[in-house]
Parts: sequence; structure tokens; C-alpha cells
Amino acid sequence: MVQDARGLSVEGFSKIQFISDPYCHKCGAPLKFSKEICKACLHDHFLFQHARSIFVYDYYSKKLILQYKHGDRLSLSPVLGKWMADYGANALLETDVMIPVPLHPKRLRQRMYNQAAELTKAIGKITGKPYVLDGLIRVKHTYSQGHEDRESRFENMREAFEVNPTFIDKIQGQSIMIVDDVLTTGATLNACAATLLPFEPKKILVLTLGKVLLK
Repeated sequence: MVQDARGLSVEGFSKIQFISDPYCHKCGAPLKFSKEICKACLHDHFLFQHARSIFVYDYYSKKLILQYKHGDRLSLSPVLGKWMADYGANALLETDVMIPVPLHPKRLRQRMYNQAAELTKAIGKITGKPYVLDGLIRVKHTYSQGHEDRESRFENMREAFEVNPTFIDKIQGQSIMIVDDVLTTGATLNACAATLLPFEPKKILVLTLGKVLLK
């Protein structure tokens, strides 16, 4: 699917389902008709105000993200960062500072890099938007959530993060954008938002590459 360091093959690119209007302004899921939020978000109580995802996370886009996340394809950072900067432009206008979802130190040692941090740097390079790579610290080594239901995911992520005291002055009272690779149930991003709330952010936004469409 990945052609070279410049991006995707024509065939691979054509199969990516990019998300444009109309989409849910809470979770970022694509909608058939124009309305503010999807049916699922009427019952969810996310602590972030708005999420924007670039494409649907499916069979084809999963290949791309897994190559980036686990296949040491950091050469994809410029093109992925450009997509996020373009599709997330409106949300970025409201953002004072970007913060990536952190990895636990144990997982970071295994993977060697944090894909969310790499995406944040790429977006920052393109837009000039400030970012704090270590604004959040992962203090709980959570297990893989791939086969967990929604309630288990939210429980697993409870109190998983702390704000890095070194960067409180860069976070306090700011409009914060949390950056990650995929939004599934929103459990991880909600836990990040909960950690930031005591620091009185003006707004908490979310920007991800992929959005899993939940049934």
C-alpha cells in the first residue's frame, strides 16, 4: 500500500475514505445528513468539546496506520501531518497548544517512538502551531484494548494520565488539542481530557488520523 517515503500508491490512496461534511461535531464520525452530533453522542458524555478525524479506520487505512505505528515508517509523517493540518484546519484555528497522547515508558521502549508525538511534530512543522510533547505523562501501563467492550475500555483508562508539572504554565487556561492516531470509543482521549480539566482549559479538542465506526 505504501509506495515510498513520499506517500501512498495511487491504488492505496483511492481506497482511503476521507471524512468531510457532514460529520459528527462531537466524535468526528461521518454522517449521512447534516446535523451537529450523531445519535451515539446524544448519550455519551465526552469531556472534550469536539473531535475531528481524517479518515475512516477500516481494512485499508488500518494497513497504513499499522505500518506507521509499528513498521518504523516515520517517513510517512509529512504526508500524514499534512492531511491532519488540512482536514483539521478549523479546529487548529481554535487551538493554543497541541499535546499528543503519551505512551507508557515501558511501551515506548518497546516501540522506540510515539506515533502521536510524531504526528504532533509534523502538524506543528506545517502550521507553526505550538506543541508540548511531554505535556501529559502515562502513569498506568494499560493492557491492550483491541477486544474490549466500551465500558471495559473506559475503566481501563481511568486515572491513566497525569499532567507533567514542568509544563503546567503552557497548559493552564489554554485551548488544547489532543493528538492521536485513532479514535475508537474515545476512552483514551476522554481520560486525557479528564486529566486536563483541573487546569481550566478554555476548550479541549481532539484530532486523529482514523475514526473507528462503531455499530
